[in-house]
Amino acid sequence: MVRSILLELRDDFQVAAGFLTRIPAGAVDKPDIARCLRVFPAIGALIGVATGLVYLGLANAGVPLPAAGAIAFLASAMLTGALHEDGLADMADGLGGYTRERRLEIMRDSRIGTFGALALVFSAIARVTALAALPLPMAIPALAACGALGRMSPAAISRWTPQARRDGLASSAGRPELHVVVSATIAALVIAAVCLPKTWFVAAVGMAIVSALAVRWLAMRQLGGYTGDVLGCAEQVAEMALLLLFAAMAGAAA
Repeated sequence: MVRSILLELRDDFQVAAGFLTRIPAGAVDKPDIARCLRVFPAIGALIGVATGLVYLGLANAGVPLPAAGAIAFLASAMLTGALHEDGLADMADGLGGYTRERRLEIMRDSRIGTFGALALVFSAIARVTALAALPLPMAIPALAACGALGRMSPAAISRWTPQARRDGLASSAGRPELHVVVSATIAALVIAAVCLPKTWFVAAVGMAIVSALAVRWLAMRQLGGYTGDVLGCAEQVAEMALLLLFAAMAGAAA
C-alpha cells in the first residue's frame, strides 16, 4: 500500500514537472493529469526558489533591483515555457470577444492580440516592481510562497467549475478527485506557512483565495466554465496579487 502511494507520487511529480517546466522529467505510463494537480504547489515552490536564486545572484552582483527582477522573471518564463503567461494573454484576448463562442475561438488562437499584450506588460511591470520593493532576504521565501499558492487554485477550479469546451487539455485531463484538491491545498498552505511570517501568511492565503474566486467568476461569466488558459491566468493573477501584497506589507513595516 505504502509502496503504491509512493510510486503514484513519483509519477505525479514526473508528470507535473514535465508539464509545468521545460526540464526533461521522463515518460510515465498512463499519466494522470488530474491527479498530478496535487503536487503543482510543490513544483511551483521550486520554480519560485529558482527565480529567487537568479534574482539574488544578480542583485548581489550589483545589478539594479528592477533589472534583476526582470531578468529573473524572464528566466522563470524560460524555465516554464511561459505556460502561465500564455494563459493570461489568451484569456485577456478572449475577453475582447462579443459572444462566448467568439471568446473561446480567440483563446484557441496562438497569436497574441492587444489585450493579451497589455496584460503581459502590466503583469511584468507589477511583479518586477513589487519584487524590487521587498527586502532581499524575503525574495526567495516570497517567490516560493507565490509559486505554491498560485498553483493551488487549478485543482479547486477544475474540481468545482464546469468545462467551457468539450475538447482541449482541460477536457482530456478530467475532473480531479476531492482528495487531490485537499492535498494541493495542504501542500500550498504548509509551504507558505514555512516561508512567510505569520501576518504575511494569513494575508497571503486570503489573497490567494480571492484571486482564484475572481478569475473563476470571470471565467463563468464570460466563458461559461474553465479552460487550461483560465487555470494559467489564475496562477498569474495570484502571483501578481501576492507580490503586490507582500510589497505593501513590507513597506508598511518599514
